[in-house]
Amino acid sequence: PSDARRYLEPHVTAVTFARGDILFEPDEIIDRVWFIDRGLVALLTRVDDQFVDGLCVGRGGALGLAVCLG
Repeated sequence: PSDARRYLEPHVTAVTFARGDILFEPDEIIDRVWFIDRGLVALLTRVDDQFVDGLCVGRGGALGLAVCLG
């Protein structure tokens, strides 16, 4: 494994989500990073009282990286 992976491994917990699970709500403080290793995560946005896909993140992607920036 790379140096970065060896550094992160003690701080990583594997989590399984089901379809429809909500990772975070609008205006919620994001306090973790999700590294996607299977499946697809859709970030939804509200438009005229309907939800539409704003962004999709799949295997190899990550969500919540702003946490790393402080």
